[in-house]
Amino acid sequence: MSRLSVEAHKPCCVVVVNHFGARFFRYWLGKMSKLGEQNYRINVSQWKRKDLGHVAHPGIKTTRGSQPDEFQDRIDAQYLQLCKEMARRTASLCRKEDLHTIFLVGSERLTKPIETALPKTFIPRVAFITKDLGNFSVLQLQQRLEPSIAEWTAKQVVLKPGLPSR
Repeated sequence: MSRLSVEAHKPCCVVVVNHFGARFFRYWLGKMSKLGEQNYRINVSQWKRKDLGHVAHPGIKTTRGSQPDEFQDRIDAQYLQLCKEMARRTASLCRKEDLHTIFLVGSERLTKPIETALPKTFIPRVAFITKDLGNFSVLQLQQRLEPSIAEWTAKQVVLKPGLPSR
């Protein structure tokens, strides 16, 4: 087997994220197998603040109506924490399973924070596929992702210096 074909056939980690969670897959030699799944759990138990009541006290903020900005800020902070957790799990799976490239599949709003939280050594091996495929079966995912994975892998092999070209 030539060096070119070995380079093109390293196992990959595919992380499919949406607003409900993430699924982790190993993609190797045209087969996709599930490695795990993690659902997002947004904790709203502490969000009802007693200092936002109807009685005004000195130094206490009194509010009326909904607080959409504050609510969205809390949601964003929770998702940021969850993305950091997904990055830790992704790095752990890549080390354990000896996976080379990481394909982050989903909206940029969720994939970019995961990339940012990955260890620096993983960053050159990250590829993005900005498609919402969170609810697809493994077979459907494989069919939809294979062309993108093949295209990205071919570009990387061609860009590597010192490899023979065809």
